[in-house]
Amino acid sequence: MNGNIPAVGSGNRGRFARLAGLKRALIDMPVRRFRDLKIRKKLIWTYIIVVLIPIFMVGMILTNGMRNMAIEQAIKEACTNTDRIQLRLNELTNRVTEVSDRIYFCARTKRILSTDYKTRWDVVREYFDFSEFAEYRRDYAEIRYIMIYTSNNTLLDNWEFIPVEGDITERPWYVQAMEKNGEIVWQYMRNELYDRDSLCLTRLIKNDLNQPLGVLIIEISDSFLQSIIAEEPYKTIIAVDSAHIVSSNHSELIGQKTWDEGIQFISETVNNQFRDLYRGKDSSKVITNSFVPKTSSSIFNIYTIVPVQSITKKAEEISTLGFSIMGLSFAISLVLLVFFSHVLSNRIIRLRSEMRKVVEGKYDISDKIQGMDEIGELHVDLLKMVRSFEQLIHEVYEERLLKEQLRNKQREIQFKMLANQINPHFLYNVLETIRMRAHSKGDAETAGAVKLLARLMRRNLEATSKTVTLESELEIMKNYLKLQKYRFEDKIDYEIEIAAEGYEEYRMLPMLLQPLVENAFVHGLECKRTRGRVTIRVEEQDGFLVISVRDNGVGMDRTRLERLRSMLDGNGEESGIHIGLQNVNSRIKLYYGEAYGLDITSAENEGTLVRIRLPRKEENRD
Repeated sequence: MNGNIPAVGSGNRGRFARLAGLKRALIDMPVRRFRDLKIRKKLIWTYIIVVLIPIFMVGMILTNGMRNMAIEQAIKEACTNTDRIQLRLNELTNRVTEVSDRIYFCARTKRILSTDYKTRWDVVREYFDFSEFAEYRRDYAEIRYIMIYTSNNTLLDNWEFIPVEGDITERPWYVQAMEKNGEIVWQYMRNELYDRDSLCLTRLIKNDLNQPLGVLIIEISDSFLQSIIAEEPYKTIIAVDSAHIVSSNHSELIGQKTWDEGIQFISETVNNQFRDLYRGKDSSKVITNSFVPKTSSSIFNIYTIVPVQSITKKAEEISTLGFSIMGLSFAISLVLLVFFSHVLSNRIIRLRSEMRKVVEGKYDISDKIQGMDEIGELHVDLLKMVRSFEQLIHEVYEERLLKEQLRNKQREIQFKMLANQINPHFLYNVLETIRMRAHSKGDAETAGAVKLLARLMRRNLEATSKTVTLESELEIMKNYLKLQKYRFEDKIDYEIEIAAEGYEEYRMLPMLLQPLVENAFVHGLECKRTRGRVTIRVEEQDGFLVISVRDNGVGMDRTRLERLRSMLDGNGEESGIHIGLQNVNSRIKLYYGEAYGLDITSAENEGTLVRIRLPRKEENRD
């Protein structure tokens, strides 16, 4: 029994010996691997250790560190300034709101608005004793003018009480004030009396019986509003609900829309929202605050644009010093690299002379260079290259053909990747949940739109390279057009015409129509102000099955049309704008042949017509 028990001491010694051997192996392994590396890899690792690591460290410390520090400081300052502007603007709106409340509840103002005066003298005498509006303008520097538009035609127009005439009741500001029914509305509007645009408070005034008496307008002083942001170091913009810019320290922006500056208007309250892009570039940062004034549903947006390039100028000057240090480090490392390469220079020079003979067309090179390291292997490869030069040309030709085949395969793979970026079951289930909730709340229109979207997305996400029926493609397009109709309401009409027999069984590649219809909306109809129309027509022409997509959008001039046609022929590029058309055209030609594809006609301000030419009878190629 005792003979079966191992000795404890001998087991520990064996374990320690194995650990010691493992430790030596871990230490010796890097040295051995470096010693066994090829010369090229040794030089690369030496260069990385001696040059790139110091350059990377210095560059990170001097360039990125200083640049990020400057940007962070500027953004912090911009956030503080934006908060301060919001505070002052909120004070302004509160004071003007208080004035509107006084006027709203003023019994004398209501009496003037509701009294049916018999003579003009009675009106003049009433006006002579009324000085409240003038006192408000005198006591509040932020108020430029106060007036009330009233339907009481017995009043005289004294530029404070103004009887409504003409189409005043149809003006957007008047309609909105009436719809808000006494709630304060902040609007950028035109003062009809002085023919100028400015920020105004509008509010419906009602009597004790809740009947409308008139619309109050309090015009805000442009100079006072400008004083809030006049001293700001960065470009600052204040905008209201309609996305109108009401004030800026760049006066040329006042009156424009925020999207003219490439800035999205935010319809919810945010604090110091940060965006990296301004005008579609990352050279500036945009800090945004938005708030809703007291007793109003209008929203104000405050934007501060921080120019990154000018801020980082000093940091870049400091980084110049860092690059000088990097250059010195590079020079030292270059000396070291030259020193180590000198050891191998004799054999390398000999190999170079042999290669120069080959370049000059002399193939009588020596058969052998001593050594079996990389230099020896290069010499052997040089011999093989000389002896098989024609063979290599043939291989290059075959390689080009292979690359072309791989490129075609890659297009197929990119299409599949695009169609499978999102789990279709997850997206479809989420949309179905949204539809059921909308339906349960009685919003049948929204539920129907979500149902159409779910069908469209499910079809697109489950798309493959296999053919589908033309009928199913047209059904998908009908759902897509219904969604666009839901989106644009009465601004868009569509029609699908079938002039080909037996189209239901016709099979075609999937997702050929959707890019064309999307282009009709994005590039043709979204920029059109009048009513738009999209027509899809299926017919037979000259032995082809022709599917046409026509819109009455903005169209294209001849120069752009020719450039687009050249892109479809493979002779140019459209900078990504019409890459969908190019992909559709390429897929058709790759699948059906060069005789088929897209044909585009267009005229500026008249619309665009895109035709797809396909075989009249589709063969089963799946």
